[in-house]
Amino acid sequence: MLEMREAWDVFKHFEGNKIRKKDFVAFSGIVQREPDLPYSILELNEVYAGEPAGMSDMRLIVSNDLIGLGYRKFSRIYHLADLSADKPIWLPGNKEELLSFTTD
Repeated sequence: MLEMREAWDVFKHFEGNKIRKKDFVAFSGIVQREPDLPYSILELNEVYAGEPAGMSDMRLIVSNDLIGLGYRKFSRIYHLADLSADKPIWLPGNKEELLSFTTD
């Protein structure tokens, strides 16, 4: 799970200023509608009821393995957020190491 602004920081760290942040965030809105991806892009207020709508830079990129069914479908997300609350994001040393975590 990664907030959109954290994903932007990772992108910027490895790719520099190839695109603008507003374009990066706008692209997340397009990808949000794509079916059959191994992840979902969720609005913050979808996951946390008390959050205001329309905070596009606060969208969450979430592995579909963390999303359950029914009333408690986000319980794994809540648990992961609790466990990682006081920890900084980890960045690999180089782009090749980052890409080693991907699958085709």
